[in-house]
Order: sequence, then structure tokens, then C-alpha cells
Amino acid sequence: MSYGATVILVLIASPSDVVEERKSIVDALNQWNSMYSIDKKVVLLPVMWETHSSPEMGEHPQHVINRQIVKQCDIAIACFWTRLGTKTPTSDSGTIEEIEIMLNEDKLVMIYFSETEPPDGHDKEQLTAVKNFRKSINLNGLIDIFTTSQELKDKVLRQISSHVSKIVENSKPSMTTTHTIEDGKQITNITMHDKKLTAEEKENIVLINVLKFVFREAKEIGVNINYCCRSLKMDHNEFKYYLDILLDKNLIATHINDESLFMLSKKGRAFVLNNSVF
Repeated sequence: MSYGATVILVLIASPSDVVEERKSIVDALNQWNSMYSIDKKVVLLPVMWETHSSPEMGEHPQHVINRQIVKQCDIAIACFWTRLGTKTPTSDSGTIEEIEIMLNEDKLVMIYFSETEPPDGHDKEQLTAVKNFRKSINLNGLIDIFTTSQELKDKVLRQISSHVSKIVENSKPSMTTTHTIEDGKQITNITMHDKKLTAEEKENIVLINVLKFVFREAKEIGVNINYCCRSLKMDHNEFKYYLDILLDKNLIATHINDESLFMLSKKGRAFVLNNSVF
């Protein structure tokens, strides 16, 4: 059956040590399509250099990949384990360069780090580079972790939906007609608008990400600050700053039986479930 749909191009970015994890991300996107695409009239199209780039001489391979596929994508999903990747002329690795391009164009980037023990004989310098990169991006948003490919698949499948809804419904995107569906009719590809984020907008993104983390982890039990700081790799004072803002907005509350624990308030839960924005 043919149907009109919005196609969102999803770049899968990673170094060479997470082959199975890349496949699990593709599986998650394909499963999302099978579950939701007809109803939502949205298709998530996985894009990888292995399947979407073509031979071309004349410049560095990463720059060819950037031009052919990276800059055409609307979302990037990146994952890391023990390797950061190979340096390029302009960045610490090809994967990092792809992430930087997407962020510079104000496009959504979802980043996951494997917590699985490194294999014997792993490159210790590469692993240190991954840890340093992970530490360097903590102030710019929320990352997530996984231990198995199945866990990564489950998280991507669960977490991508809220982002799709925001892009389609709330971002006021620029529209192009660059892709076609099987019956030959034109369809729409969504790209994020070009404006740069202000400091306030960046802060709001972090606040929403912290709320979503608490929503996922606290449930009815609650979580403490130390756990959140470890999980989010955030400084205690930095996290406390965002926590105080959320407490002032009545989006987070202390646990009724233990004031050292906190959780989402009813208002905060509704905020997350409704994909609200500040």
C-alpha cells in the first residue's frame, strides 16, 4: 500500500567497534516504522555511509561523506564504546565531525555510550579519548548509556518518538520536497530551522532532558542527587542548579517519606507526557 508520509533522515554515526550496535539502531528505527509510520504518516529512514555514500575522488573521504549524506540528514544517533575513531583534517574523529556538523545546524543529536567492559587488547588511548569526549559534552545536553545491543535498541525505540513528535509538530521546520515514496508522488522531508539557539533555549533543553531522566529513573521510588550526577556525568552544583529551577516551577517534588529523594510532581509528569516546552 502506498501512502503520503514525512520522511525523516536519521544518520547513524559511530566508530568501527560498535558494528552490532549500529545494526540494533537500524532495527529500532525499522520497528518504529512498522508500529507507527502508517498512523503518524512519518517514516524514519536510517542513513549510513555503508549504504548511502558512493565512490568519489578529490577530497578527504570524511568530507565526501559529510557532503553526500551527513548534511542531508535531520537527526543523528551516535554510539560509542572503546573507540573515538580516526582523526580527520578538521576533527578528532569522523564520528565527532558528523556530530559537530549536525549540532552546528541545530539538528537533533542523540548520543549513547556503552558501559560494557572493554575487550582484551583494546586501545587504551582511544578509550581515554572516548571518556574525555563524554566528559566534554555533559554541559551541552543529556546522554544515555547501555550495556547490550538489545538495551540500546529498546532505548532508541522508546526515546525516538518524543523527538519525532517535536520535530513534526513543534519545531516549525523548513520544508523541502526531496524524497519520493514508492508510488512516485512527492513527499516531504523535514529539516530543523536555521536559527542558532540562545543561552536560554540551551538551558531549557537541559531542563527538559533532566526532567525526562527523572521521569525514566525515579518512578514512584525517587532518586537522589548523587545518583543523577553519576548517571548524567554532571557536576553536583551544576545539577543542583537545574534541580532548583525545576523545584521552583513545581515540576519536581521531594519524596513524601524521604526529603533526600526527589521525583516528578503531577505537573512534571504531565509536562513530560505532553511533550511540553518551556
